Amino acid sequence: MERDVIEMLYRMIEGRKVVTKEEIARKIIRAHLVVLGKEARSLTERKVSNFVNNLFEEFIKIKNLRFVNIEKDGISFYVREKSLVELEDFKISLVEYEKSKKFFNSLHVMRAVTDSFFEDYEVDDGEYIRRYVSGDKIYNVVYSLIEDVYEDFEVHKKLSRSFNGIYTIVVPTEKKIDPFLDFYSQYSEEAKRERIRIWVVNTVEKSIDPFIGYPNDLRLVKKFKNPKLASIMSSLWRTKVDEESWKD
Repeated sequence: MERDVIEMLYRMIEGRKVVTKEEIARKIIRAHLVVLGKEARSLTERKVSNFVNNLFEEFIKIKNLRFVNIEKDGISFYVREKSLVELEDFKISLVEYEKSKKFFNSLHVMRAVTDSFFEDYEVDDGEYIRRYVSGDKIYNVVYSLIEDVYEDFEVHKKLSRSFNGIYTIVVPTEKKIDPFLDFYSQYSEEAKRERIRIWVVNTVEKSIDPFIGYPNDLRLVKKFKNPKLASIMSSLWRTKVDEESWKD
């Protein structure tokens, strides 16, 4: 199974000449979701860390692929050996590095916020997938970034069908609304049909709001800072569509 995860991770970075360990760690989690499905609940931060530390040796064994470590602007980049690297390769890697730092810096806050949100529920302390249970009410919470959810939506659809209970993806806010509008335009209707919830955590205010879908437990709705956010997003998207229709 570990080899399957490595193969999936390799596909995620195939063609890339420069990566960072931070990006690898984030994509290892995503690769586990693809390969293990709901069994990825057992994945821990320690396992991810060990995976990252051993990965480059595994790439040599499995793919005969070697990376050279280069320090640049305080960031540790790993460059494919014997590859012609351009500035654009570092720029792409830097974008992925910043996404990864955002995810891992947000993760502990997102977990704390959902634990508080579901304070009357029993919690299964998964580190990347958490399960909250109260009687016959079950919420399976997966932590991610909205751009990763966009890329992995088919994976999340499959996962949502394999879990008992409500499948909920929790993501942090972004500096710009564009990634949320992009997701909404492409997948909002499908997410609603699949009964997938996507909620957003403000990691500064430590609050949570609905982006797509609401909890079935009405007690939880009252805990959103702005329970009307999902309706606001729908209005924003309709406004954007109306504006686009007037353009040449």
